Amino acid sequence: MKQTTTERATLYVTGNVQSAAIAQVLRHLPPVAERFDVAYHDGVSDLPKQAPKGSIWFEQIAAEGDASPTAPAGLAKRIAFPTLTLGMLWPFNSINPYNEPEPPEFPYGRFPYGDSFMQACIAAGAHPATIVQLYFGTAWSPSWPDLDALFKKESARLTALDARFRLGIGSYILKHFRRQRLFLTVQSPSDLLLAELTTRLLATAFPGDSAMAAANAPGVISSLGPRDCLGVLAIPVHHLVARHFELTWLTPRTRYNYFDRELLTDREYCNRFLEAATEAAGRKGTPERIPSR
Repeated sequence: MKQTTTERATLYVTGNVQSAAIAQVLRHLPPVAERFDVAYHDGVSDLPKQAPKGSIWFEQIAAEGDASPTAPAGLAKRIAFPTLTLGMLWPFNSINPYNEPEPPEFPYGRFPYGDSFMQACIAAGAHPATIVQLYFGTAWSPSWPDLDALFKKESARLTALDARFRLGIGSYILKHFRRQRLFLTVQSPSDLLLAELTTRLLATAFPGDSAMAAANAPGVISSLGPRDCLGVLAIPVHHLVARHFELTWLTPRTRYNYFDRELLTDREYCNRFLEAATEAAGRKGTPERIPSR
């Protein structure tokens, strides 16, 4: 007699690299691994049409209004969660027009995150030493972004995330960002925040399940490697931004991972950025005036 097998339920995770990291954590959590196969999908075309019985979908939503992929038939639950970002700690973040891909070592360039103030100074032909002096001054310039307005805007956005997704992750960020390093770049949550989101997703999917409630996401993440899952590159927080928001986790000893090659201080990162950008600007030509400070 032919023996039949029952297909295991699948926990689907869709989205960007944040979702890939969450899927990696879920695969290593015993209560999840015992009950589910964990499948990560970065797009929509490869989702199956039919899900095994009892399957669950954790669906990352990039922005409100984005098209949602077609759900596999037979899902037990479908839980949406937001893409995690925090812009107010990096108010100069911008596209870097001087960044150039350098495969294979730097396929996305040496500095994929731009800095609008330093770039404007470079475009105006300012000397790198002058830019550093302006950048590391002792007072926030009135011509620079309004940090209080940025905080108000981010607070409203994060509060709206909680109203939409019912995970409470927005209020968690607002409550803890001053005391804990929750982001490494504008769009790279730290392991601490990834673990918190994973825990909240499991609590939502399995309410009252003691095994899932005890799943040790932080412990799993700490076993995956010496650096944060999304920490191949960390961007310095401007010292005056840190002072304004009273970031207690940031100290003069804080170092920022640079593609797993070096740990840089904020000044070292700034000097490297300027060196690469001014070299590229010299090849492209520059405009005329320096921005006010």
